[in-house]
Order: sequence, then C-alpha cells, then structure tokens
Amino acid sequence: MSKHIISLFITSILLLAYAYPQFALEGKSSLFKKNTFNDKTGGIDTLNRDAFFAKQGSVYLYKNSGGGYVFGTSKINGQVGFTQIAQKQINSGNLDMVSEVLIWFGIKKEGNSLSSIDVSVRSILPNSATGGELPNGTIVEGPGNIIGDVSQISFSAIDTSSLGLIFTTIPILNAKNIAGNFFIQLDFTNCYANADSVGIWADKNGDGFLGAYSKFGNTWYQTNTAYQNSLDVNMAVFAVVEESNSIEKQSFFNGMKLLIYPNPVKDKMQVEITTEVESENLNVEIIDLNGRIVHSNKLKQNHNLSQQMEIDISNLEAGTYYFSVYGNNTAGRRTQKFIKQ
Repeated sequence: MSKHIISLFITSILLLAYAYPQFALEGKSSLFKKNTFNDKTGGIDTLNRDAFFAKQGSVYLYKNSGGGYVFGTSKINGQVGFTQIAQKQINSGNLDMVSEVLIWFGIKKEGNSLSSIDVSVRSILPNSATGGELPNGTIVEGPGNIIGDVSQISFSAIDTSSLGLIFTTIPILNAKNIAGNFFIQLDFTNCYANADSVGIWADKNGDGFLGAYSKFGNTWYQTNTAYQNSLDVNMAVFAVVEESNSIEKQSFFNGMKLLIYPNPVKDKMQVEITTEVESENLNVEIIDLNGRIVHSNKLKQNHNLSQQMEIDISNLEAGTYYFSVYGNNTAGRRTQKFIKQ
C-alpha cells in the first residue's frame, strides 16, 4: 500500500472520529415512574414493566435542543427532529413473517393537513451506520433493504387518547420470511412536509442495547452516538411475528418462543413459552385491536426455561387480539395474533 493511500485512509478515520452530528436534548416529558402511572381518568396502571423496555420504570418523550421530537418529528416555528428512525429487533433464526407492528405514540399535533407515516421491515446491512462511543466511534450495522412492502398509517389513525399504554397497530403489507435480526423503520417525512408533529415514547437512558437508530442526511447513526453517549434507549416499537405451529421448530425472537393454540379459540387457550435464558418473571398481556390491554398476568419461571399454561378468555368479545409476553431478562416482546370466536 502506498504512503498516499495510507495517508488517505488515516485521514478518513480521523474524519470519522470527529464528523459526528452533535445533537443535544432540550428536555423530556415523563409518563410513569416506579412501574405505575396515572391515566387521564385517574386510574392506576399497575403492570410491572421490568422487561427490556422501561427497565427503570419510566418512559419519556424526548425533544431536541433545536426543537422537534427525537423519535418522531415536529415542524413548529421551523423546528424539526429526525424524519427517519429505526428500532432493531432481535431474532435468532427464521420467522415466517412480521404481520404487524405495534407502536406506542405519546403525542400528535395536527399542522396544515393530515399526513401519513411510512412503516417498513428492514434487513440488517453490515458496515452501513455510525455508532459506538465518542469521540472515536466505529462503523456498525444499520437498516438495509425492505422486507415486504412499505405500509402507511394515517395521522388520524394514531391513538394518543390516553396517557395509558395504547398501541397503534400497523399491518405489514406483503410480509415475507425473515432470517436473523432486523429493523422496524419509520419515516416521518410526510408529517414534516405537512407540519404535523408526532412523538413516540422511549425509555430511560441506559435501558437500551444500542438498538435505536436515527438518520441524519444520508447517514444512519446509533441514536446514542448522535446524542453524545446520552441516549441509549429503546423506542416503544414492537413486531408481531407469525411462525411455525411447532414450538420445537421456532426460532428465538427477542429471546423467546411462543405457541398458542387452538387458534381460533373459543373459551380456553393453551400457551407454551420457552425462553433462551432464565427470567425471574414473565409478563403476559392480551391486547385488543384498539391497542388496549384487556388481560394481564405475571408468571414466575421457577428456574424452568419452559412454561405451559391455560388461559380462560371466555369473557372476551369475539374478534382479533394480540397475545404478548416479555420477561425481565428477555430482549423484548414476543407478540402473536389470535382470533377469539
């Protein structure tokens, strides 16, 4: 290698070390602490959220020092946040598909007109993003090609009617098989163009696993890197996965395997859960299509990686629901759709 080429190589490394966008946080609006929060009706949500999301018991809407929501966007008085963000999902093998995405939006404000948000499942692209600890940093994997088609959710369909946990559901169009880890990417460009503001809840700094990404210009950054090592968080963005009806043939998604049967189900549902590592507690939730939790329960693993249970759902109205489980040592949620007859 010539000295000229070596010099160019060293120069590029130095540029990498010092060319980070230096964003700072203006503030954050907190929602709940110590695993409880008040909703608008004065009730208390006592769900124990000690899983990968909100381990420290608080969630926030983060804002840039220059204006705009970190995980969303805002065009008020010229202020803007990132218009493209992504959250990594941990998957050890092959999934049949990601059928839907559940997102916990915290705020929306209509500007000039109603707009939409693009939602897509993305592959992992090696050496395509900037991350690591400042000031040196490193090149890391980032969001890659689209798996399936881009889905859209209209601004009017985003549900922020309660301070409680309400998911907005987005079906993934033309869903395809997924091998290994992947990203869920959100594009708020249309919201920004129409002066519509929207923000997604995220947990506290230190709760993340460097899986939240933000795009600045043409470059993806780990959000923690873009905010000077001060924002290692997870966004409230969760995949609904479909997989084999044999738990032995399933892969671990977010550290868990999940089998529910029969499906459709009339009265009593059988559930099998297997985790990669021991988790002191497993939290089970059933969520309706309006994003509201209609059943919740906590299970103790008792040093056993596999759990079997029967759940009586005879009191639920007929329709489509999501069964979601997470634990204090799992990488995230595992969620599957079922039909109540």
